[in-house]
Amino acid sequence: MPMEMPDRIRPYSIAEAAVLSRIRRIIMDRRIMAVSGLSYNVFQFSLSIANISLRQVNNLEKNSTLIPVVAVAMIDAERRVLLQQRRRGGEHGGLWEFPGGKIKPGESPEMALVREIDEELAIAIDPAALVPLAFASDPAQPPRPREPYVILLYTCRAWLGDPQCLAGESIAWFSAAALADMARQADTMPPLDVPLAQALLRVI
Repeated sequence: MPMEMPDRIRPYSIAEAAVLSRIRRIIMDRRIMAVSGLSYNVFQFSLSIANISLRQVNNLEKNSTLIPVVAVAMIDAERRVLLQQRRRGGEHGGLWEFPGGKIKPGESPEMALVREIDEELAIAIDPAALVPLAFASDPAQPPRPREPYVILLYTCRAWLGDPQCLAGESIAWFSAAALADMARQADTMPPLDVPLAQALLRVI
């Protein structure tokens, strides 16, 4: 359902902008790294980005290369969140995740997310409506042939069109309570989506 555009987001401070700039540059270089010693690293880079030090960002540049992925938490007027069920037969088949996909070379995270959501849900999103929330990365090298991922989660409260299931098994809207239950249950969401769901629950 189309929704009103959100209010203007407050400007980032100089320190926040510096951290975001460094993270963005790493993404564009396709050199997203995992912060060592943390399991499923999640940083609230919208609500508490000042807590991400430049030392942590430097650590991102020094460790094993990750594949950058973007995802979106679409939130409707009833504060429900749209999730997509992965196709059965593939990795994490049947589990529920935030829609999105890999960043292609030369794309910004926002450009990639706009493209992915059009391809997966047949809806249009204004990049200005995407608000960065958190990211999560594999804590260790996953079994081959899969490369380690880092997922950047954005929120979005405004879009054009009605979501259609074009790429997954199905799509559905979940209340905050239902999302919280899913994040607590095993084998309901892919591992990296769980901490992202927990981060989302703190803001909806």
